[in-house]
Amino acid sequence: MACQVTLSKAQWDELLSFFELPIGMTSQQATLSRQAVTTLYDRQDLKESYLYVQKPAHRLCLNRYWEDGVLLPFGASRDDFIVTNPADPLKGWSFDKILDLDAGPATNDIYGKLHVHVRQRLRLFREWLQTEPLKFTFSCMDARDLHSNLPEGSFDRIEASNISDDSYIGMRATAKALGPLLRHPNDNPNATLITLFMNAVASVAKQVDGNPGVQLAKIKRASEYLRMTWVLEEHDPELHKVKWAAEFVRPKDAFFDRTMDWR
Repeated sequence: MACQVTLSKAQWDELLSFFELPIGMTSQQATLSRQAVTTLYDRQDLKESYLYVQKPAHRLCLNRYWEDGVLLPFGASRDDFIVTNPADPLKGWSFDKILDLDAGPATNDIYGKLHVHVRQRLRLFREWLQTEPLKFTFSCMDARDLHSNLPEGSFDRIEASNISDDSYIGMRATAKALGPLLRHPNDNPNATLITLFMNAVASVAKQVDGNPGVQLAKIKRASEYLRMTWVLEEHDPELHKVKWAAEFVRPKDAFFDRTMDWR
């Protein structure tokens, strides 16, 4: 396996600075600084609204992770772990696969299950690395400049994340910048550019969500899936579940098609 990193001097200097602790910053201060963000002390309503739609056992797991940021089974000792995760690792994996994983008797320990799942994936990846020639090349530049620094027609797959969203460079610019890097169809007819339209549906839906009729239709549809048999009052906490569920069961194809028409 080979690994190559290409950075400018200013970028190297900045990278090295990330490993330097701020002067006077103690471990306890760093923990409190992180918890000020993850535990939402000054936004209790937002935090409790989010926890309300979770299963009771999952709330315990979430609170434990928000406090220490360590990906371990719930009852495992944290004594030997001092480096926290900068983000919630649950967001990067299939939640259904994590729930279905058989990781012992603690069936509701979602972070414990994720711990087992990630270790399994990393072990398989490590074994695969030992059998396949592999080269990692890291560059730090605008995606629109990659075609000027890499050979054309050299990739079978390009994953562009969500830079295709209009809030970034958009689909046209993404295709123009990265398309030439894909192999020619004569060499590989399945060469593919993969993008994620993270904000496409939301940006269109926002234009109609102010309509009271649309809001009522969303709530009614979600209530049918939740099989609710009572009328919700204005301040009923169950409204949090309904509003949360409404986005999951909302038909989104029409919004996405409209976004594509605009492009």
